[in-house]
Amino acid sequence: MTEVGTASPSTVGSTATTRRPDIQGLRAVAVLAVVAFHSGLPVPGGFVGVDVFFVISGFVITLMLRREWLSTGRVRLGTFYRRRFQRLAPALAVMVVFTVIVSAFVLSPFGFQQRAAQTAVGAELSVANFVITFTTGGYFDNIAEVNPLLHTWSLSVEEQFYLVFPGILLVAWLIVRRLRAGWIPMTLLLLGVAVSFGLAIVSSTGWTPRVGASLLGFYSPFTRAWEFGVGAALALMIGSLSRLPGAARAVSGWLGGAMVLASLWLITENTPFPGVWTALPVVGTGLVLVAGVAGASGSSFVPRILGTRWPVRIGDWSYSIYLWHWPLIVFALLLWPDIPGIALIAALISFIPALASYYWVEQPIRIRRVVRRRFVVGLVAVTLVPPIVLAVILYQGAERGWGVTAVQEAQAAGGSKGSGLPPDCMNYLTIKGLQPANLDACVFNADATGEPLYLLGDSNAGMHATAMKQAAADLGRPLYVSTAADCPFSDIVRESQWGATADRACRTYYEESLAWLTSAKPGTVVLASSIRYGKDSTYLIGSGSSALASGEQERAANLQKGLLTTVRALQDAGQRVVLVEPTFRFETPSTPLTVDRCSAWAVARGACPVVVPLSDVEGWQQDARTRVRQVADETGSGLVDMAPYQCDGDVCSDASRGTPVYDDPGHITMALSQLATPDFVAAIVAADTLD
Repeated sequence: MTEVGTASPSTVGSTATTRRPDIQGLRAVAVLAVVAFHSGLPVPGGFVGVDVFFVISGFVITLMLRREWLSTGRVRLGTFYRRRFQRLAPALAVMVVFTVIVSAFVLSPFGFQQRAAQTAVGAELSVANFVITFTTGGYFDNIAEVNPLLHTWSLSVEEQFYLVFPGILLVAWLIVRRLRAGWIPMTLLLLGVAVSFGLAIVSSTGWTPRVGASLLGFYSPFTRAWEFGVGAALALMIGSLSRLPGAARAVSGWLGGAMVLASLWLITENTPFPGVWTALPVVGTGLVLVAGVAGASGSSFVPRILGTRWPVRIGDWSYSIYLWHWPLIVFALLLWPDIPGIALIAALISFIPALASYYWVEQPIRIRRVVRRRFVVGLVAVTLVPPIVLAVILYQGAERGWGVTAVQEAQAAGGSKGSGLPPDCMNYLTIKGLQPANLDACVFNADATGEPLYLLGDSNAGMHATAMKQAAADLGRPLYVSTAADCPFSDIVRESQWGATADRACRTYYEESLAWLTSAKPGTVVLASSIRYGKDSTYLIGSGSSALASGEQERAANLQKGLLTTVRALQDAGQRVVLVEPTFRFETPSTPLTVDRCSAWAVARGACPVVVPLSDVEGWQQDARTRVRQVADETGSGLVDMAPYQCDGDVCSDASRGTPVYDDPGHITMALSQLATPDFVAAIVAADTLD
């Protein structure tokens, strides 16, 4: 470990002061991996290219700060921040301006333009990761696929690192100078790495405390800081690493390169991330950096390959390529979704604006040496004001339907999104770990004297809350609600992508809620769940204590058996039961449909809604609905069928009776739920007569 407290130029190795071509080549690998993933190529873990970037940033920035400290005995933070802004912000601003303008014509005004506008402001203020967390959701969610600025989350995380880390490192070095304790910087750094990695592991298990829900996860700087820290630690050890024998560096290069490449296929969107698996690309990147410490012209093969002409050139372009590829992919998929390979075509075309940005914006401003206050102030103003102003215009225009009557009427018909339930009534995996809810906390129409109504199930049950609340009011009965995202209310056990903690919590939610219902005042229990558990191969489903099944038919059979057991247990306790047939997901076996994504122009000229043949939707989803109907017939339970609100005759649509049907491909809108109120009332009344 290198001592870093003495400001002696003689201790700075040549590796810290010369350009590392192999690092540029490593950047090329990172950006091409991300572009390949977003283009739909068979690189399921390509998104880990961002993690490679994080390690490189930690390494390069720390080397830069270390070199200045050792040569001058100080670190000019103001100069550092000015250079980072000059390097990153102008090119980002140009891309954001372009994206906001195109979004006004291409994106839907039913939430998607608003999310893009909010993300644009977040990107300019270096908080896009937090904005995306609150407005867009998970990185692999359907909504995220239509946010053309989704990729700016990683830029904000990196900028947050730049904002905080140099000051901390400077303070540590000042303490070293005063106390002559050279171990302090590395000790603090390794402690930070350990804490951050621990938070990433906790987050990946599917459990986080409610207070930390928005602070931990995929986009969080707290679960990503350790990745920068790994690179920073290697930079602080640069003196020791430069003395490694050539054979050790060669092994390091081969092993690290293999780990990075392996992560592109071993890691998928179903891998809990960031978490333990993140160490594969992070450690691999670190090993490749170690291999090149002696310079790309040294004896290590991997750095030499990375340092060749084209990897270096693509690495030089990597920032601009990263900026431009994703917006063009999003817009192309929205405009020409039926063209095969359109995402890849758009990614290749994105190299044109990327290179234009590199040569005409990024490079000229980056290498400019003028540091007059007027230039800096002007650069900040020109960089921040136009994109933010345009983003505000986009948001306000979308909120007002752009003054187009047809758009405003469609927005009014759509109503609010989501379930309309208070947070305590809907348990979310990333918020409360699916801890079983206290059903008494979510009571509607509580003063009613009729027999109680109970609504339970997953988020698909929650989306029927609007209809159930109105039904409770119409029937003069109180309504108790407790739903849990991704948890069917059925006597099953499962293994899922969410991890063992979430799977156990799901089972606990079911068992404790069932125990509560069997001792509660008799009434009518309404159960609803998504169609996905039997269709999604990432779930293993067993009925009760039976063996977990992976085949589609076996999973479906276990789900049916578990539902039958649950209904009978409720009926034995004196409860009546109404089952809701799973609503059609607005997707075909191969792809989700572009629901609620029509542009304002398309709405104005009557080109929306999206309509598809019933056979395309029904063919692979009807079996699960039939099984629920069979349970209802066998137990004499009531039944609600939402299909008439989703499909008319031989076609299904994302609009019904002038009302948008889908909040996303798997959930209906509150407005459509309201339309279905009479069906819920009728089913509840019918269940009463069957008692």
